[in-house]
Amino acid sequence: MERARSPKEIVLEFYRLALEKFDPKAAFEAYATSDFVEHSADIPKGTRQAAVDFLAGLIQRFPSPKWQVVRSAAEGDLVFLHVHVTPAPGERGVAIVEIFRVENSKIVEHWDVIQPVPEKPVNAPSMF
Repeated sequence: MERARSPKEIVLEFYRLALEKFDPKAAFEAYATSDFVEHSADIPKGTRQAAVDFLAGLIQRFPSPKWQVVRSAAEGDLVFLHVHVTPAPGERGVAIVEIFRVENSKIVEHWDVIQPVPEKPVNAPSMF
């Protein structure tokens, strides 16, 4: 009998497929419900298809991005990722906090908070 995957494992597998292997369509088909709700202010309509289209567009605009999950945590059905995204080599990029809700081994909701990495931060400790 196969061991059930934790919500954190599901989200990390989804993230690897969608953003590190550049296949958001396959990731959503494998790991998200058909009635997935996207809460990101950058994605119109908030549907699963809208999220797929948005990520596919990002991949087209930035063909060499690096999505680095710096840390992750889970509490119940919620999974939190702290991510550093650099759209191209040498760029500072953005810091993202991703929040996923998992139900019955599928991702059902997503929220994010995005902040550009400043050129000259006033706080000495790194954002990551």
